[in-house]
Amino acid sequence: MEQGLVLAFFWHMHQPIYKDPITQQYLLPWVRLHSTRGYFDMISILEDFPQIKATFNLTPSLLQQIVDYSTNANINDVYLYYTRIPAAELPQEGKLFILKNFFKCNWDTMIKPFPRYWSLLQKRGLNPSREDLNSTAGKFSGQDFLDLQVLFNLAWFGFRAKQRWFELSELIKKGEGFSEQDKELVLSIQQAVVKEVLPYYRKLAEAGQIELTTSPYCHPILPLLWDTSLARRAFPNISLPNPFQHPEDVRAQIDKAISCHKEIFGIAPKGLWPSEGAVCPELIPVLSEAGIEWIATDEGILWGSLPTEGRGRDSLYKPYRATFRDKEIGIVFRDRGLSDLFGFVYHHNRPENAVEDFFGRLSQIKNYVENPLVSIILDGENPWEYYPDGGQGFLSLLYQGITQQKVLQTTKLGDYIRSHPSILTLSKLASGSWINSNYEIWIGSQEDNQAWNYLGHTRQWLEYQRQKGSRPNEQIAIALEAIYTAEGSDWFWWYGPQFSNPYKGIFDELFRKNLMQVYRALGEEVPQYLSFPVCQAERQEKSGLPVGFISPHIDGKITHFYEWRAAGFYTVSLGQGAMAEGQALLSAIYFGFDQDNLYFRLDPMPLPEGLDTAAWEIHIELRGPEERKLMFPFDKERCNGLTLHKAGLVSQTFSSIAYDKIIEVGVPFRSLDYLPGCSIGFCVSIQNSFLEIARYPREGLLNFTIPEESFEATMWSV
Repeated sequence: MEQGLVLAFFWHMHQPIYKDPITQQYLLPWVRLHSTRGYFDMISILEDFPQIKATFNLTPSLLQQIVDYSTNANINDVYLYYTRIPAAELPQEGKLFILKNFFKCNWDTMIKPFPRYWSLLQKRGLNPSREDLNSTAGKFSGQDFLDLQVLFNLAWFGFRAKQRWFELSELIKKGEGFSEQDKELVLSIQQAVVKEVLPYYRKLAEAGQIELTTSPYCHPILPLLWDTSLARRAFPNISLPNPFQHPEDVRAQIDKAISCHKEIFGIAPKGLWPSEGAVCPELIPVLSEAGIEWIATDEGILWGSLPTEGRGRDSLYKPYRATFRDKEIGIVFRDRGLSDLFGFVYHHNRPENAVEDFFGRLSQIKNYVENPLVSIILDGENPWEYYPDGGQGFLSLLYQGITQQKVLQTTKLGDYIRSHPSILTLSKLASGSWINSNYEIWIGSQEDNQAWNYLGHTRQWLEYQRQKGSRPNEQIAIALEAIYTAEGSDWFWWYGPQFSNPYKGIFDELFRKNLMQVYRALGEEVPQYLSFPVCQAERQEKSGLPVGFISPHIDGKITHFYEWRAAGFYTVSLGQGAMAEGQALLSAIYFGFDQDNLYFRLDPMPLPEGLDTAAWEIHIELRGPEERKLMFPFDKERCNGLTLHKAGLVSQTFSSIAYDKIIEVGVPFRSLDYLPGCSIGFCVSIQNSFLEIARYPREGLLNFTIPEESFEATMWSV
C-alpha cells in the first residue's frame, strides 16, 4: 500500500440499565460477564501494541453499572445470587433458574470447549420445556449443579484474564469436580477483573493511546425524543404513536452523559456516538453548545446527505462538517461493509485468512482514494463471543500487521478531525440511524407504538406534576431518572417483529417498571395498564422439524403449494441478538426427505446490483456419524452441478440441483452413508474463495433424524 491510508477503530461499548428500579436487583448479568471478556480484552491487548491508536465509546449506562459492580460488595444480581448459594443447598427455584439460564452463552465457542459443560448441556437437553426442566432438575446431582455454577462464570473469562490469572488455566485444566472453594476463587477473580476495567481505560486515555467518548445518558434515540414525527423523513408511510416532543430531554440526556463521563474519567468527552447512530439536523446545535466537537454514524446517512452526483464511494473516506442554523459539528461515517466483516464474517474464518482479507480490502480502497480515512465502527463487546478464541488470534494478527505496515497508520478520531480543519460541509444532514438509515426498529410496530404511548403519557403526567410546583425537587429528580431510563433505545429494539431474544420479557418488564417508578417516586398509585406486558406472543416460529415425507420436483420453482409443506424449516431473521447485519443472503431454509432421498431448499434474497458472486459457493455441512459436505456455485449461470465431499475430497457429482426462483437440491441417503435412525445436524454457509461470508443458523446446527419406515405413520398418528 502507498502512503496515506489512515485507519480509525471506534469500538462502541454499551449495556442498558439492567437494575429493577423497584427491587434494586440486576435482572441480567451481562455487564459483569462482558467485563471479564470483551471490556477487559479490548483495552488490555492494546498494551502489547502501543503504536495502535483507537477510540472507545463507553456509554453512561454501562459506566454506572461497572462502577456499581466494582464498589458494591453486596450487589444484588440474581445470577450472582444463585451462583453463590452452595450447590447442596440450592432450593428448587434456584435449580430451575440455573438449568434455564446458565447455558446462555455461545455453545460452539464457550460451552463445547469444556467437555463437562457440554455434557451437562446435553443432560439438560438442548431445547427443554419448563416441564422438562422440572423433571431434569431431579436428575442433576449436587456436583452437577456446582460444576455448572463454576463453568458458567469460568467460560466468560476472555483471553487476557486467562493470561493474567494463572489460576483460571488451572481450573480450566481441572475441568470438573469443582469445589465450593473453586467457585469462590472464580468469583474473586471475576471481581478483580471488573475492578480493573475502568482504571485501564483511563490509564491508556491519559497516556494518549486511546480517546474515550460518550453516548446520550441512557442510550435513547435522540431524534425520536426531539419529535417522533421525524421518523417520517426517512419512512414517510410509517405508523406513528401519539406525538412525543421533548427537546428538553434531549439536552438532559446529553448533559448528564457528559457529567457522568467527566466524573469517572476526569475530563469531558469531545466525541459522541449517537445511540444507534441515530441523527437529525436538529441535534447539531444542541451537541455543539454542549461542547461536543464530533460525532459518527453510518455510511447510509452520508449517502442520504449528499446530492446524487456526489455519492461516489470515495466520498466515504473523509471527515465532514455538518451544519444547521449557524452551528456545526465534525462527523465521520462508518464503512458498513468492513465493519460488518468484524462482527459477522471473520469469526467463521482462520485469523490469518481474515486479516489477509482485511488488508486486501484496504489496498483496494487505497488504490482509488487519495489519503483515505477508513472508519471501522462497531460493537466492542458482542462480536468476540463468536470467535473461537474470543478474538485473540484475529486481533493480535491484525494489530501486529498494522504495526508492520509502514504505509498504514491508526488514529484517534478526535485527533484526525482536529488536524483536518478544511473538510467538506454537509448542509443537509439526513435523518436516520445505522440500520436501514431510518428509525423503524424503534418505532412504527404495534408494540413500539404502544410503548411510546405509555412513555408519552407518563412523561406528560410528570411534567404536569412538576409544573404544579407542589412536589419536592428530590421526588421529581428520582422520577426524571426513571423517565430517562425508559427513554433508552434498548427496550424499543426488542419490541416489534424484527428481533428475537429469550429475554424480551425481561426488557419489557424493565421498561414498564421504570415507568411505574415515576408514579412511585411521587407517592401516587401506578396505573393498572403498566402491569400488563407490551410484548405479544411470537406469532411465527423460527424453525420446525419435518412432519411428513416430501418428494419435490427439482426445478428451482415452487411447483405447487404442498411441494414443501411437510418439510422442516428455518426462517432467517435480520438479527436474533444484540447485533444486526445489514444484508441477509437467504430468507429461509427448508429440509426434508422421502424414504430414499434428502432434500434441501434455499430461498435467496435479492442481491445488490453489481455484486460479483462469480466466486461464491454454497456449502451444506452435514454432521452425523460421518461428516459430509454438499457444494455448488451460488450463481444461476453456473449452478448445474452438485458435488458431495467426504473427508475433504470430492466423492460424487449429482445433477439433482436447480436454481431459478429458489434453489432445490436432492441427494440419496445411500450416497451419504447415513442409516435410518441417525441423528444429523447441518448448517448452510456461503463462501467467497477461502472466506466464509455467511452462515445459517449463525450458531449451532439444525437437527433432524434420518427417517425409518414407520416415520410417516408415526407423524400421522401424532
